Formats: sequence, structure tokens, C-alpha cells
Amino acid sequence: MLKRGNGEHEMLRDILSRAAAVAVALTGFAAAPALAQLDDSVVENFARLPLVQAAAISPDGQRIATIASDGSIERVVVVAPIGGGGQPVVMRVGNENAFGLDWLSNDHIAVTYRDRHRVFGQTADIFWTVLLRADGTSGMTELNNLSQARRGRNVGIVSRLANDPNAILLSVVQPRGATGMASRRGQGAAVYLERALHRYDLERNTSSRVDTGTEHTVGWIVDQNGQPVFRQDIVRRDQAIDLLQAQGRGWNRVYRTRYEQERFGRRSYRNYADLGMVEGMSPDQQFLYFSSPRDRNRTTVSRFNVSTQQVEYHVVEDSVFDVSGIIRDWRTNHVIGVSWQADRRRVIYFDEEFAGIQAELEEIFPDSSVTISSWDQNFQRIVVRVDGGGETGSFYLIDLGDGSLSLVAPAYPNITENMLGETQWIEYTARDGMTLYAYLTLPPGRSNASGLPLVVMPHGGPEARDFYGFDMWADFLAFRGYAVLRPQFRGSTGMGREYVEAGYRRWGREMQDDVSDGVLHLVDTGIVARDRVCIFGWSYGGYAALAGATLTPELYRCAIAGAPVSDLIAMMEYESRPGREGALEYWRTNIGDWSGASPNITRAEVEAVSPAYQAANVQAPILLIHPLEDIIVPPEQTELMAAALERNGKPHEVLMIENDGHNLLRVNTRVQTLQAMDRFLRTHNPPD
Repeated sequence: MLKRGNGEHEMLRDILSRAAAVAVALTGFAAAPALAQLDDSVVENFARLPLVQAAAISPDGQRIATIASDGSIERVVVVAPIGGGGQPVVMRVGNENAFGLDWLSNDHIAVTYRDRHRVFGQTADIFWTVLLRADGTSGMTELNNLSQARRGRNVGIVSRLANDPNAILLSVVQPRGATGMASRRGQGAAVYLERALHRYDLERNTSSRVDTGTEHTVGWIVDQNGQPVFRQDIVRRDQAIDLLQAQGRGWNRVYRTRYEQERFGRRSYRNYADLGMVEGMSPDQQFLYFSSPRDRNRTTVSRFNVSTQQVEYHVVEDSVFDVSGIIRDWRTNHVIGVSWQADRRRVIYFDEEFAGIQAELEEIFPDSSVTISSWDQNFQRIVVRVDGGGETGSFYLIDLGDGSLSLVAPAYPNITENMLGETQWIEYTARDGMTLYAYLTLPPGRSNASGLPLVVMPHGGPEARDFYGFDMWADFLAFRGYAVLRPQFRGSTGMGREYVEAGYRRWGREMQDDVSDGVLHLVDTGIVARDRVCIFGWSYGGYAALAGATLTPELYRCAIAGAPVSDLIAMMEYESRPGREGALEYWRTNIGDWSGASPNITRAEVEAVSPAYQAANVQAPILLIHPLEDIIVPPEQTELMAAALERNGKPHEVLMIENDGHNLLRVNTRVQTLQAMDRFLRTHNPPD
């Protein structure tokens, strides 16, 4: 039985504090002073980036590695011994793009980076990985630099090779016929690429080829010794997905399925097949697991039965939410569980040992999302992440030897449980009968209150969703005395393809009705007062805030729009620049096309849901906020809205943020934004 310790893991906490000081020295960052005009001077505590972004334990269970920061965008990796002895190692790894890490051996660490780019009109995540020595004696080696076939994602880690502690298995895109990962591309001649499997020696920086696929190969499934067992090819000329099984020195195709393509924009397609990308196998090698859409709607987890050579559909599914996270044991490469994001993170473990620990953790943290994130070779020490229910994304260390559970470090050490309100998952019905979902965060200590002031906060995207756990915006506003509603309006992800597509060409219409209906639901229940409602959002949420103020002006007492789209026609003109045809096509899919050969909407209908065209309807004061370095939504969108409000004599304020971009990642700009929002809300919708 796990026993939760009374104190924190003081040694590691101290190390992380010193690491933060190192980060300050490296960057020259000076923390913003506490803001006296805010009670308890807490705004900076909410605005700071997390102290610890990720944590993982070494294979031998003797050290913990964390991605830490001083709250600024600077990141360091801290490698700290467990139980005392030895000095921590601190390594600078760059900015906020560093978000994940794992141990490849007792001496080597992989750091994963994520950057955001515009792809087909959406913000897409691009990932890459670098290698570090745990003792800090070498620089960073980018994984993609191990191959000179520089097209897309060239190199990926297939296996950590638990039985070969100084090596990893890599999938590498390389010129056809190449014998090593560093083979050069041809000079002036066409080079045909293929995918190969390499064993990479971490100490010697050398590689040896294990297997060679074809230009159609997308990946391998290997056993715990790194031997290829299955391979998957996508043969695009045949629109076919092949599953191959190792047979001697060759490969035998055991299953082929055709896939269909659905046009999605000018350069993008959605593929449908009864066999998705295989992500792992069962311990007995009889089942291969993959994610697949159910009836082209919700994503479920299915499996391929090797003995019968048949697909067994939906072995794990949820009636509402997409199930997509397949969990593998790094020691064996076997699938041990499945996770998904419902009201909070949910998980089913097939492995009894993992299932037992997960059940105990959920008893200890009944109101939180709990993730087993890392474990050692002997499964004696485990790192878990806990978020929500009074936790801000804290990391804990479990020692199964003595059953202890101790805090490694909180993500936000200056935000205590009594500063966080209760977050509830609620359901409500839209006016057209559609079932909708939302998160409701209440002010601390007011779980049973009524007649509260409300800030409704539609998320960005719009093809995105909110998650359970600490949220800077929602938790800050709740701390300041407001109930906060985060509606998962139609068009949101995670609840099936039909839920997403219900939002197509419904901007300012049913999507906005969903936000309004969430407000009216809370009014009907008595939780909030009808005349004490404001709306705030960022990006698409900023559009929804302006749409609320212009299309349903009687509903809101004030509105705050951050980085908003205000003029849909001007936004599509912005996306129609040369080379942006795919982005324009995405916008036409989501908003509507009035200029094509077969228009599905009129220009007048687009203008009718563009806030800048409807500024005359505004009744409540509006605060417009926009980062000047925003390349996702140009600042011109805020300027157009401000000009329209000025022409119509409507009350408004404008805050243009310098030296930051769309996602607002600098502490000083976050502080500036939260301070402006707090002042505006307390002026126009004061809390109790």
C-alpha cells in the first residue's frame, strides 16, 4: 500500500531552486516585481511558466532528470541523484520549445522539442529530439542530423533496447541503397529515399543497419531485443496499407487493406482504413494494437489478431470521447494500456501491476488526473504526474520498496491548494438538442455558491479542446472571484469527427449559440447571475468573445478579446498570400467559400458573422489585446475591430503587447495581460 509522505522531497526541491538560479544567470532574466494592486500580489505566480515541465527516472533508478526553468522561457535539464550523494548536473537546453525528456540509458538523455507552425491554416505541432550525456560533458546532438536525407521527419526512436543499455534503435529515412545513416545524397541526380532500421551506439556515435524497408515503409514493431517482428508499409499508388511479418531473412505480407481518401483542403487528405498505424504488440506477440476511427467518427483502439489474421475492432472505446493513447512498456516494447482525454485523463492498463498502482494513485488523488510517466528497469521507483484537484502539475516519486510517495517538485510552487477553486465537468443541451460539454471552475471556497459573476471562456482553435488541470487563465480568474465556464462547443476535438464537423461553416452561428447556451444553463441552475456575465477568449476564443459582444450583445456585461479574428474576409485575404493556398482552403472549409465555382455561402453571410462588420450592435465595453509579433492572427485584425468600434462610438480599450507572439510565452507580457484583464473586469463586472 502506498503511503503519502508528509513532507516534500527537499533535496530535489533545493536542487531545482538552484537550477532556476542558474537559468536566471544564463538568460539575464529579471523576474517582474509583485503587483501591489492585486490582492496578495499573486498575478506573477499565475503568469510564470512551470518550474518543472517534465521528469523521468534513470533505468537504474538512481537519478531523476527534469526540465526546469525559473519561470521564464529559458529551460535547463537538471540531473539529480536520489537519496543524496553527488552533485546535480545542470544543462542549458534552450527555450520553451523543450517540453519532454526520457532516459535512453543510464548515461544518455533524449530531450523532445515542439514548435508551432501554420499548416493548412491551422496551428500544427512540429517535433524533434536531441541527445545529451547525463553528466553534461557533451553538447546536444539533434537526432535528425544523424541522417542526411533531410525530408520531413527523418529519424525516430523505435526502441530504447533495455537489454542493450548503450544503444537505441532508430528508424531512418535515407537514400536508397545507403549503408549508413550518414550516407550523402547524390550530386545533381535524383535521389530515391527509403526507410531503414539502425542500431545506434550511444557511446561510439556509430550505427549499424538492422533492416531495410522500402520507399513505402512507415515503421517497424520490434521485440525487447530489438529484433524486427512486424513491418508496416503504405503503398500510396495502390491506396493500400500492408502489414508484414518477419519470416527468416524476408517478410511475408499477412494483411492488406485499402484506404479511402477524403479531400480536406487543397493539399491535405484524411485517410480511412480498417487498419491504422500499428503502435505496439501484446506480450505474446499475438495482437497488434492501433487507433482507428469508428464508423469514421470516434477514434477507438482496435487490434490485429496474428493467428486469425483478422482485425478485432474497438477493444477499447468510449461512448463519447476519442480513445487514442496507446501505452508501451519501454523495457519490452509491449502494449500495457490505453489512455484518453475524457472529463480528465482516463487509462485502462492491461498489465495488472500497472493497473494496481494506478488504482491506488487515484484513491490518493481522487480529484486529479494521474499519469504514470516514468519507471526504472526493476520497476521499483516510479515517477507520476498529478494535475487538477488542487495540484498544478506536480511530480511525485514512488518507491515500491518502502511504499513511499514523496513530492519531487510542483510545477507552480507559489500556487497553493487554497488558491485553486473546484473544477467540474458539466453537460448541457444546445437549443437544437445537441449534447454539449464544458468545464466550470468556481472561486476557491465557493463550490456551493449561487449568483456568482461569470467569465465564459471559449477556447482557441477552434479545432482544439480544453483539458482538466491547471489553466493560467481560468484559475487566475477564479482566484479573483469569478466562476469560469470553458465550453466545448461544436467544432471542438476529442469527441468524434461528427462533433468537429458540426462546426464547419458555423462560426458565429451554432458554434456561438453553444457558448450562449452554456451561459444560460448556468443562469437556469442559479450558479451565476444573469446580469453578471462577461466573455473572454484568445485566438478563435477572441473571435467568439467579439461575436458574443456583437451578435448577442444583451448577454454580456463586458468582453475581452485576445489576438482575435474580427474580420473573416480580411483574414482569408491574409491567408491567400502566394504559397498559402492550402491555408485559404482550410478557412473556406471552416467558414465557407463565397468566391469559388460552387459557393456554399454568400459574402453577406460571412459579413454577418464578422464582428468588425457588426460593431454597431455593441452594448458593452470591450478590451482588445494583441501581441505585435503575432504571425498566426495578424495584429491588423485588432486594428480593424478598434477602428470599427471607434466609428460607431462604442466603448473600448486597446492593449498592444510588445515583444511577444500569438501564444504569449513571456512572463512580463503575461503579467501585463492578466493585470489589464483584472482591472477591466473589476471595473465592469466586479466580483463579490
